Amino acid sequence: MERLLSTRDMMERYQCSRQTASRYMRRMEHQENPLRVTEKAVNAWEKSRTVNPPELIRAEMMRRRMEKRLA
Repeated sequence: MERLLSTRDMMERYQCSRQTASRYMRRMEHQENPLRVTEKAVNAWEKSRTVNPPELIRAEMMRRRMEKRLA
């Protein structure tokens, strides 16, 4: 069974207030009363918020442009 994280766990993880931790948790797949999220949900949320460096974004854009030209 996967570990459930509480508001306090999220506060420690992100060094934020209880209100901010609760707001983050409600943006994820969560359980109410008491508010809990799975580690899997937290990892997926973090991944969705992660941005690649500009060099990788530009390289991907150029690759797509070249694919269109060659198609």
